[in-house]
Amino acid sequence: MSTWWNSETQLWLDRVVCTPCWFDIFCHAWVRHLPPSDSDRVPILLQASFVQLTKRLFHHRFQFEAYWLQHGECDGVVKNAWATDVVG
Repeated sequence: MSTWWNSETQLWLDRVVCTPCWFDIFCHAWVRHLPPSDSDRVPILLQASFVQLTKRLFHHRFQFEAYWLQHGECDGVVKNAWATDVVG
């Protein structure tokens, strides 16, 4: 997918978006960008594989959930986490 202005491609969009619920179900999904076809479209291949949550093999990037802010202890947890040095 691309953005364009006056028939000129300005930027290729290369992100995939999903809900946290979908990602929990298809936690081992991956995306590959395929070569462009004859049109101005670039196909994206989605490989979605179902693995039970108890068999998760990989750690995924942290994702903040806005509803956590409603929990009374959220502020302290965030402050403690930011005060901790992380290597890697």
